[in-house]
Amino acid sequence: MHSLLTTLLLPLSLVPFSPDPTNTVVTGTYGICGMAGEVPIIQLDIAPDHSFHFLDASNTAKPVDVHGTWDFQGSTFVLRTSDGEIFEIWNMDKDQPCLRARKGLSFKRLCQLEGSN
Repeated sequence: MHSLLTTLLLPLSLVPFSPDPTNTVVTGTYGICGMAGEVPIIQLDIAPDHSFHFLDASNTAKPVDVHGTWDFQGSTFVLRTSDGEIFEIWNMDKDQPCLRARKGLSFKRLCQLEGSN
């Protein structure tokens, strides 16, 4: 029995386990691609202390300015307001430091701005 267990478990111990790069939290400032250095229309700041600040000034009559906390699960950021309500859910792109969100038929994509980490 002991040799059978060793035979079954030994190959598993030889398999290299490396972290999935998509599961790496990338904190920093995200905004509309190509807008670095300009006044942000939409900006998401993700801080290492699990706080965030989201600003959407695309509708100047009704800007959105939210602070809260974030959790990271797999490749997904869950943004929560100070009262614990889910504000938005953002998914990381596989190949680029960009985030995607969808709410109904509204799609958003923000990329990490240069020099933000």
